[in-house]
Amino acid sequence: MNNIYDIDKRLKLLMKIQGLTISELAAKADISEDTIKSIRSGKTKNPSLYVLAAIADVLSCTLDNLIGRTPKDLDEADLLRKWRSLDNHGKSNTFLLINDELTKQPRLTGRMRQFKYHCATSYLGNGALFDKTQIEYIDIPADYMTEADFGFKITSDSYIPLYFPNDIIALKKRPPLPTEVACYSKDNIFYIRKYAIINGIPRYIPINAINNELELKKISEYDCLGTVIGLVRQAV
Repeated sequence: MNNIYDIDKRLKLLMKIQGLTISELAAKADISEDTIKSIRSGKTKNPSLYVLAAIADVLSCTLDNLIGRTPKDLDEADLLRKWRSLDNHGKSNTFLLINDELTKQPRLTGRMRQFKYHCATSYLGNGALFDKTQIEYIDIPADYMTEADFGFKITSDSYIPLYFPNDIIALKKRPPLPTEVACYSKDNIFYIRKYAIINGIPRYIPINAINNELELKKISEYDCLGTVIGLVRQAV
């Protein structure tokens, strides 16, 4: 392993997202604070597998997430967190459900279609700047994500662990339901926010620890571009 994965930056970001201090992470991972500090500062460029695994366990993420390598499976980090919370009975039932679902999955025809997406030109403090006229395409299976109208390509690591750089979030042109993630725009700035109803009040909550919540009193100034219904993850 080398430092092309920017483990120091990734660790800082994941700790910030989860609100963990160096001392808290060190205690939960059962490794020294000096080790954590050395990784965060970039002094230790090749931590041992034991150290990386211990940190990943505490952060409830995969090693791929921690080192910044795009995992092949969609929503892998979230699935792994939920899997670890199950007892043996729950894991056994989950295996049965997975096997049952695998037998029901539609068989793709092998045909391909072009999926249209926009790519952010730069990232700002609270959103992403994009050019509506700049349209790109990617070939995907014809039977995959048929309800998606278009997509946006993520080019920043600001949305980890939900979205990774080079992910293309697929959108359906409809308003979000509670708990769904949607995309909004204003003055060519693109915002990804989770729609929620809290104490009877609509909220537009950021999906990371960096962005701000969109103000309800100003929400009419934003255009809802669509609701995220899936991902197109490019091969790396």
